[in-house]
Amino acid sequence: GHGRSLRPRLEGTPRDQARQILRGLKALGVSRPTVLAHSYGGLIALAMAEAAPARLEGLVLAAPICFPEPRLMEQLLLAPRSVPVLGPLLSQLGEATRFDRGMLELVQGVMFDPAPVPAAWKGSFPWDEVLDPGALVFEGEDSASVLPLSPTASIDLRQVRLPVQVLIGTADRVVEHMRQGKALASLLPQARLVEIEGAGHMLHHTHPQALRDAIRDMTAAPADA
Repeated sequence: GHGRSLRPRLEGTPRDQARQILRGLKALGVSRPTVLAHSYGGLIALAMAEAAPARLEGLVLAAPICFPEPRLMEQLLLAPRSVPVLGPLLSQLGEATRFDRGMLELVQGVMFDPAPVPAAWKGSFPWDEVLDPGALVFEGEDSASVLPLSPTASIDLRQVRLPVQVLIGTADRVVEHMRQGKALASLLPQARLVEIEGAGHMLHHTHPQALRDAIRDMTAAPADA
């Protein structure tokens, strides 16, 4: 929801986004990519593998959300933004009062914890795009999609027939790694779990070598017969 791509209202479930990405890859002529996904992107990557496992080489999932669950802060503050009519008004109010700016600064500290928020991140972060009221409506849709028992976030893991590497940080305060990434790895026959002791949620910033190693291992692995 932060970029310039088009996203129709109420058409942004993980499966919707997976279909859009698969169509884009086909249009670009990209075949059997290894898909690297972080956090909520993990759910979208799993939806891609559910829909078209033969079109992907494998998945590398960093601190992934994999299953619907209660996510108190997001679902209280963001999910209501997805409601027709009222949701956009809530987002405009959040912008006008600068409430969203303050909350996002707090959340960024939690995202990087126990590491500090990098100075380069603070200096280059696209605040205006991320805090755009329209973008936060789509953030609300993403948050609502992982409400407990939500069918939009319930992936049929039997269809995920490809290698998967799951990287989790044991100090992640955003995604509960035991019931998300670790549980996923235990359910997939071709999954490999990498636990990074003391790491938080932003593994691609704090432990980039671990992601590079996972990608290298994935691309060096023999193709699934």
